[in-house]
Amino acid sequence: MDACSLNWELASKFIPLVTPIVAWCIFRQWKKQKRAELLSSKCHDTYRDLNNFCELMNDYVDAHKDNLNHPENNNVLYGAEKDLKLKVEDLYKKILSDLELISFESKDESINKHYENFKLNFDKLAELMYKTLEKGSFQKNKLSFQLDDKGDEDLRYYKIIVNENRKDIQNNINNLKKILPKFIFFNIR
Repeated sequence: MDACSLNWELASKFIPLVTPIVAWCIFRQWKKQKRAELLSSKCHDTYRDLNNFCELMNDYVDAHKDNLNHPENNNVLYGAEKDLKLKVEDLYKKILSDLELISFESKDESINKHYENFKLNFDKLAELMYKTLEKGSFQKNKLSFQLDDKGDEDLRYYKIIVNENRKDIQNNINNLKKILPKFIFFNIR
């Protein structure tokens, strides 16, 4: 019986040494899991924001083009275009902030690449829209264009470029939406 007995006095001296090591191992695993869970949640929110951004951006560009087609009917300074512009810009800033965090936490270069393209294309679109408004003249808070033959051609060219740029942004969004699910459905290794 003495051969199978455990020396409890000796074991009680080692338990205080082993307990912190076990607790530290459990904490590290929990921390890794929590980080993956938070990244997953942020990616899910960003995925949803990208969907909303796509819809808002299309409405905003359509309202802008409608103002260019019928400047006499629309109030650019206080109308739907201005409201949509503020919503689009706020959501854009939130998405950029979230994508920076996701890129940092995930260490995924493809997110960073698509983030840069998305930012570049949106900034180009915003600049195009602003430059076009500069060409117009405001009279009583209404936009009007004094277009000659060259101006009319510039407007057609502008609409083509805006549509191409909008497609580029949508491609960037679709590429990001293809990448994000692998972080939404996280697994811990």
